[in-house]
Amino acid sequence: MKKGMAEKVKALGFPPRPDLIEAFLESGGTLQVCSNSAEFRSIEQEDLRDP
Repeated sequence: MKKGMAEKVKALGFPPRPDLIEAFLESGGTLQVCSNSAEFRSIEQEDLRDP
């Protein structure tokens, strides 16, 4: 996930997305990026959040 993107997403009635992501990661989940999509959007490794 690109740095700063989770903070921009808000959904009424749901916890903040960064909190959901942290809970997901803490319970063993992993975030993955499609290399073709990243290349198409000019997203570099340093643009991505740390796991």
